[in-house]
Amino acid sequence: LGQMKFAFLLLLLVNLFFTDKASAQIALRGTSVATTTNTTLTIAKPSGLTVGDVMLAQVMQSGTDGSAFVETTFPSGWAVIASSAMNPSVSSRYRTTILYKIATATDVAAASFSFGLDSDSDDGQGGISAFSGVDIAGGVNENGVAGGPFDLDPGNAYNNIASDGQLNANGITTTTANAAVIFFGMMANDTNGGNVSASNPTSWSELYDEEFNNANLDTGIISSWGTRTTAGATGNASSNLGLSTTNGALLIALRRFNGTITTGTVTGPICAGSNISVPYTITGTYATGNVFTAQLSNSAGSFASPIAIGTATATTAGSISATIPAGQGAGSSYRIRVVSNFPPATGSDNGVDLSIVVPATATAGAAFNACATATNIAITTGASSANNAGILWTSNGTGTINNPTSISTATYTPGVGEASTVTFTLTATGNSPCSNASSNKVMTFVQPPTATAGGSKTVCSNQTAVLTSGEASSSNGTIAWTENGTGNITAGSTT
Repeated sequence: LGQMKFAFLLLLLVNLFFTDKASAQIALRGTSVATTTNTTLTIAKPSGLTVGDVMLAQVMQSGTDGSAFVETTFPSGWAVIASSAMNPSVSSRYRTTILYKIATATDVAAASFSFGLDSDSDDGQGGISAFSGVDIAGGVNENGVAGGPFDLDPGNAYNNIASDGQLNANGITTTTANAAVIFFGMMANDTNGGNVSASNPTSWSELYDEEFNNANLDTGIISSWGTRTTAGATGNASSNLGLSTTNGALLIALRRFNGTITTGTVTGPICAGSNISVPYTITGTYATGNVFTAQLSNSAGSFASPIAIGTATATTAGSISATIPAGQGAGSSYRIRVVSNFPPATGSDNGVDLSIVVPATATAGAAFNACATATNIAITTGASSANNAGILWTSNGTGTINNPTSISTATYTPGVGEASTVTFTLTATGNSPCSNASSNKVMTFVQPPTATAGGSKTVCSNQTAVLTSGEASSSNGTIAWTENGTGNITAGSTT
């Protein structure tokens, strides 16, 4: 018995620390409510809304002219789950509609959502609740057809519309574990509902309980939710009202996402700036438009601030073409994982630490001139290199490079007769698996200057000595005349 307990505990620990984290319980992201006295109801976006969340909206409208209301109009992408009218008198008219939408990037960027009411509507109120962790494509849609977020066909109308003091929703039977069961209620008066009661779940959390007291027809809406941990019947659900009024209620269930993402083998070391392939496998259903993203951890293996290194728009397993950022720092404990956004899920990491190596750099420096008769010409001015396993200077000249493996003391002795240009190449050897880096600079030979002053000349002491053209000559530079006498050169000192 002791061994069995130990094995069971070990299994729990393995599941806790080594399985991926793609699956999570359905959780409330946020709720917002609003009222209006015209024909447009604008409800703020629930706080924290994220791509892939399921938004559930309940919109109620009322009017006193006795005409039947047309259906609520709604922004693109919203779909009607259920809609029912309540007509407690000849002149009083009410209609309440439940809608849903899978949040997109556009929804996340929006500030609010606007719903159009009937032109004869006097007032309206509504609420939106957003949930995460829902299997947005693995359940059924609003019509009970595969490919939606619901655990079972949600039905198309409120239940048990009657004039009494209790909201009553027919029980439903969930088909998978950990489904989120949501209770909706509408009231033709400004009254609040009480706690929701059902066989399972037994614990309910209020989403909103709003009464709207206005000059025309008072209204009220309520919504609560709970988790049914095992598949099965909920039993009928009810909520006591503060007074007797016409009302109706409905239960629906969202399916929990149980899919997984397993990141495959990625081998290192990896050179920063290089391309890699990140394989992954999946379970579960992913919606059209889903994007799998490969993420890089920090050098300690933490994904607290992951770096996206590649994406693949897909609903099936495959590989992601990814690129390690060129400026990524060196480290030996990096990890890579794959996540999805539709639905949002986080996969396991690659399972082993990865080393990232910084690529070598090489800068030879700027071009320069050197005298054609010079020896041991310094060639390293302006040169630099980093992240290398060694450097080497080479050239296309006929001369010799001295200290060719030094970044600071290498010199060049020209070959016999070299009189044009020489290209020097600085090569830095990359640390494996990074490739080498190289850089060039050009040295141009400059011929030394020549100067001929001409022959000696005798002049009278009170005369000016004049050199005529052809007596002196120079090349490869500028000239300057100087003298050691007590007189001075009065003209043409640089010609």
